[in-house]
Amino acid sequence: MSNIATMISQSHKLVELGLDPNTADMYYPYFGAGQYGDTPRVGFPIEYSGGRDIPAWSLTALLEVMPQENEPELVKSVASGQYFVHGYFDLEKPTYMTKDYASPVDAAYEMVCWLLEQGLIKKGGNQ
Repeated sequence: MSNIATMISQSHKLVELGLDPNTADMYYPYFGAGQYGDTPRVGFPIEYSGGRDIPAWSLTALLEVMPQENEPELVKSVASGQYFVHGYFDLEKPTYMTKDYASPVDAAYEMVCWLLEQGLIKKGGNQ
């Protein structure tokens, strides 16, 4: 089964890398006593749980944080359903990497992680 949003572990990694949690369009609700829902919900009402809900990003939200002006083919590749991701190793001389993933969300997640690590996405949020 294909995931509809980042998994909790992926969400933690994105926040750790500096992605602004306010760019999330879904969340895993906090139920208290250290328990979280296992299905993401639409919206991200951090204030409802005192900031304990975990942000989650859908494919659309992940694509929106990518710098589309730098690499328009990147977005097409991730969104096409082919589940692969392209990235640059050298920004002066483009070199592509291609890898198959189980879902487009996983492919987009990996690309956003790479872009954050390369400093190509503006970091923000609660760090």
